[in-house]
Amino acid sequence: MTAAVSSINAAPDFPDWFSPLLVKDLRQGLRSRWFIWLFLWVQFSMVVLVAVHMLYGMETPGGRAGTMGKMWMDVLFFANITLVLHVLLPLRGIFIADADVEPGNLPLLRVTGVLARRIAVSKLVVTMFMVGLIMTTMLPYITLRYFLSGVDVVGDFMRLAWIGVASGVIAAWGLLLAIMPAVWRAVVGGLLILGGLPIFESILWMMINVSRDWSAGVFMSVLIWLVVAIFVAVLPLAIVESRFNDGRSVDWQFHAIPASPPPVSTPTSSPTS
Repeated sequence: MTAAVSSINAAPDFPDWFSPLLVKDLRQGLRSRWFIWLFLWVQFSMVVLVAVHMLYGMETPGGRAGTMGKMWMDVLFFANITLVLHVLLPLRGIFIADADVEPGNLPLLRVTGVLARRIAVSKLVVTMFMVGLIMTTMLPYITLRYFLSGVDVVGDFMRLAWIGVASGVIAAWGLLLAIMPAVWRAVVGGLLILGGLPIFESILWMMINVSRDWSAGVFMSVLIWLVVAIFVAVLPLAIVESRFNDGRSVDWQFHAIPASPPPVSTPTSSPTS
């Protein structure tokens, strides 16, 4: 009995083929209070929205919501999904600084010989892993909406997939914000949320709407959007890589401590005869 309990306790939480750096970032991200509260918020908000959608549909003739009511229910449902996957999760760097830029952590990573590109990509993979986990928990609620109110479940799945793909672009900018000092995080994060994000979301939803009717023109439009989105994601990721590569992210967050001058050796006089 003791051997069985010890074997269960000793079971690894991640596969052995995961890199130690990726495992470290995954454990830190999944155990953070930010992710835990966000996960609970998703479950609570989804239950409330689906229940309201069901009750509103039962009060309308035929058991379905009216045209305007159905539209507003869809807007609220996907606005909550967009808020979670495009703001609260990938842009958490506005509120929480990256722990690897603290004094002692970044030099320790560089001593281990880990490439800066692996550090940046690992953090992006962790963010997308958490996005995928949140998206997986949303699938039952989307399916439940279909059985309760007869929505277009295929269209909802396509919207969720597009939102998940676009969150990778926003996550790259969130990594850049996480290595900035508090003042720069507030300024750049505010500009990103108030200016860049609305433009990005409007173009994204245009692509979502036109992608339902495939044609040569639609295919080219979606392809151009994907190419531009990849470029927009690679740009901040390259900046993060350069900061981790030369250690300047430490200078962003903290004032450098001047090194103590080397001891001055006093010349010794040779014995005179």
